[in-house]
Amino acid sequence: RRDYLTRYDNSRILPDALVQEVLPRLIDANSPYAIHQGMGDPAVLASITPAQLDASHDEWVRPEGARIFVVSDLPLAQLQPGLEAEFGTWEVAGTAPPMPTRAAPDPAPPQIVLIDRVDSAQTTIAGGQLVEGVTSDDLVSLDLADQVLGSGFLSRINMNLREDKAYTYGARCRTSALDGPGIAVCSASVKTAVTGPSLVEIRKELTEIRGERPITDDEIAYMKSTTVNGYPRRFETPSTMLGEQEAIWRYGLPADWPATYLDNVTAVTRDQAQAAFEKHWDPNAEVWIVVGDKSVIGDDLEAFGLPVVELDVDGNPIGE
Repeated sequence: RRDYLTRYDNSRILPDALVQEVLPRLIDANSPYAIHQGMGDPAVLASITPAQLDASHDEWVRPEGARIFVVSDLPLAQLQPGLEAEFGTWEVAGTAPPMPTRAAPDPAPPQIVLIDRVDSAQTTIAGGQLVEGVTSDDLVSLDLADQVLGSGFLSRINMNLREDKAYTYGARCRTSALDGPGIAVCSASVKTAVTGPSLVEIRKELTEIRGERPITDDEIAYMKSTTVNGYPRRFETPSTMLGEQEAIWRYGLPADWPATYLDNVTAVTRDQAQAAFEKHWDPNAEVWIVVGDKSVIGDDLEAFGLPVVELDVDGNPIGE
């Protein structure tokens, strides 16, 4: 408990931790990923008892519906007796509780949320939005489009903010698949003095890729090549192989996903990548969180054209 509360206190001064805690709640306040993001409520952490932890474990960690994933060079016939001996008699009293009903998504309207960090040499920026309806049919096309925009080192946004303007060590945009609606996020830590221009450039890249500067044939060909060449890394270690199989089950992907993946990548056209991006990314839906020195960046944020709401480091509105 003492260690956890100490880490909570430390997280209040870490910009990335604050962004990771607050942004998911802005993207979808009803998402379980948002509700359980961050370090939790310190008052609850301070009062929770071992008996409560045991009860929660017994309620939710149960054999019903459990899945065991194994990566091994041994055949199943040799592995199964050991698994049966270890887990075959696993029983928990009572019945499994029903899974909580997931409420309809509740995204915040476009705005800038500011957390003041006095004398900060950098500003941490993240803009996000809800992504619904991603299926295995457009997942690969969307991933390649993300690479063009921001998830690869040679992406547009990184080349712009890092290589061209030297605002940051790195800027990224990508879609994250979740169980249910996902999220799309652009983020960068930039020099405080260029906070406003950085916001403008990120939004410009999000807008222009849907309009005057769509994805090019050369860009999609390069991203397809790097994806194909990098795919073997997913099978270099037992842990990465295990993660691949877990993801297939968790996200309901076809069982033959690894066997067909490379063919699916090479088959994607520029038009398919463009259509997937335009379907799932909307530059006008972004909600932004900015952690930086308000006295320096406040005017830049006001000039961005969105309402500015200030929160304290615990995510509570200031002045309410």
